[in-house]
Amino acid sequence: MNKKVLFVSALLMGIAIVASVSYVQAMYNVSNFNLTNRIIAHANETFYITLYSNPSTGYQWQLANVTDQNVVRLVGTEYIAPEVALLGAGGKQIFTFEALREGKTTVTLEYVRPWENVPAQTYVFDVIVL
Repeated sequence: MNKKVLFVSALLMGIAIVASVSYVQAMYNVSNFNLTNRIIAHANETFYITLYSNPSTGYQWQLANVTDQNVVRLVGTEYIAPEVALLGAGGKQIFTFEALREGKTTVTLEYVRPWENVPAQTYVFDVIVL
């Protein structure tokens, strides 16, 4: 009986540790399914903005502006296809940023078709780097 209690306790402790690590990583992963317009990061830290995207419609997310590129820089962007194999199903576009130094900046992302001038959607994020 004591071995079972010890095993269950160890298992629960392991789950709690994994959950706390996941929370720390998720704090800086903003997405439009839990959208906030404020991101707080620390210098020399990476953070992500994940947005739903459907390139089969011709739309794609683009970085429109970073007001202070000495505070934050775009590292890269990646499209993740949907897990379901449905024709025309949308996936996610992940923008990876690096917080360079303390300060404040604004990051603007636009959902646009390359041949159109007006975006279908715009997100503006206030980024504070500590």
